[in-house]
Amino acid sequence: MIRIAVVDDDENFAKMYKREIAKIFMMYNVECNIYVHTNPKFFQSELSFQSYDLISMDIDMPTITGIQIASDLRSI
Repeated sequence: MIRIAVVDDDENFAKMYKREIAKIFMMYNVECNIYVHTNPKFFQSELSFQSYDLISMDIDMPTITGIQIASDLRSI
């Protein structure tokens, strides 16, 4: 099972993106769980006890950027 995180402060976009990702994985008969996070700070705090195989992040979010979260991921 592939675990995927979508991190975007725009809830509508994140849900649409989740649907599109799910379609692609279904097309190839690959099981996945897709988790949508609209609060980047909460996602960042969750990284210490959750792991993902694929993470898609918005670069420009109001409280923290996707670049900053990616930098934190490298240190983990």
